[in-house]
Amino acid sequence: MPKNKVTGILIHVFNPNIIRFANGFTIMDYLVLLNSNIHFTEVHKHADQLLKNKPATQHIFVRDNSVLVPEKMYNLWSVKESNQATTIGLAVAPYMVDTGTITEMRDAYPGEPFFANQKNPDFGQVFSKSNLPYKSSVGGDFKNTTGKTIFDGRNQVLISTHSHYEIILNNFVNSCLQRYDVPQLVSITVQLAKYAKNGQLVEQAKLIAENQHKFPVQWNPPMRADRKFHYENLIPEMQKEYVQSLRRMTRLSNKANKAQPEDYFNDSFIKDTMRDLQVDTGSGKDVDHQIRTELGSEYHLPLEEVD
Repeated sequence: MPKNKVTGILIHVFNPNIIRFANGFTIMDYLVLLNSNIHFTEVHKHADQLLKNKPATQHIFVRDNSVLVPEKMYNLWSVKESNQATTIGLAVAPYMVDTGTITEMRDAYPGEPFFANQKNPDFGQVFSKSNLPYKSSVGGDFKNTTGKTIFDGRNQVLISTHSHYEIILNNFVNSCLQRYDVPQLVSITVQLAKYAKNGQLVEQAKLIAENQHKFPVQWNPPMRADRKFHYENLIPEMQKEYVQSLRRMTRLSNKANKAQPEDYFNDSFIKDTMRDLQVDTGSGKDVDHQIRTELGSEYHLPLEEVD
């Protein structure tokens, strides 16, 4: 695995055959798989079956009164949106900005317009009680981009390579300046691109919020996320479970790498593999370091290989 920092999508690389053992996976296993090379349709299909009977709750995330997400999440898409909204919401909470998934925000603030690029955005933010100059509301969308389509990216959080993000950001700046006079737009987006290059979604969210009053309505610059699921805003117990699940999936993948095609039709191999999934959580200390370095499963994959 390459150790140098590059600007692709941060993912874990597993043998695709591990999805054959999905019946033994936990919801945290699926959250690990969101940040992997396993196709998201496979992950969603199996995870949603599990979540129908055992929904995830908002209590898996670090809680703040200014972040509104569903009480219960019955599908993986809802978990993803809640996770991403929490990441942005915790970043701007010190500014007294309320952030959440759009259904919860519209219930809490029925009169707000949530200006966005489309009628039904994924998340919303309300600035009416903030200590910032802007006092209305905005909406935004989370978007995976394949690197093949060029658009202006306004009011979007893009899961993309930095190179493709810069193309979209430049397109946004050109499109915006053709329509509006925004004197500081170039300097703001130059700083935004620096944060985006390092995958600093928190710093991007702060920068956008601080300058929200300078942007035309429905013309927020795009932000960039470097992965589909952010484990940093899980509560400490859940971060430990993420590490455990990452170890489980890594161990399962290593076994799948050595398996023969006929092994997957062998009952004893299947049973032995399911037993082998059980591993210790470890100390749980310095979770971020464990995930990024000790486990050996971090990899930055070019976006064209990620759907």
